[in-house]
Amino acid sequence: MEKPNEELDAQTWTKSNAIITNIFFQVIYTVLLWPWVGISMLSIMVFDSGPDDRLFPYAFVGSIWSYPIWMGIFCFVSWLYYSCSEYGKSMLFSLMPILFGVFLCVCLYFMVTFEL
Repeated sequence: MEKPNEELDAQTWTKSNAIITNIFFQVIYTVLLWPWVGISMLSIMVFDSGPDDRLFPYAFVGSIWSYPIWMGIFCFVSWLYYSCSEYGKSMLFSLMPILFGVFLCVCLYFMVTFEL
């Protein structure tokens, strides 16, 4: 008879961790949108030098401007998994905007380094 109680406690613990993780990271993402507004306005200055055949200006601006869209998609999917009681996947998708941002930074670093 103790097994169902332990499983219920583990599920409740995971559920509370998932909701805390979702709310915590989404508050952080909302706060980080304020600096994004300034960065997005400055990012279009990459086109000040005139037309360019390189991929970098377009990838740079596209990655910065698309970040809130991807952030919103990942947060929506995170809550969707939470509503389906998939708490592990919910926590994973709430962390995805951070991983996606790091990936974009690494890609932009290599584009600047190798002048693509």
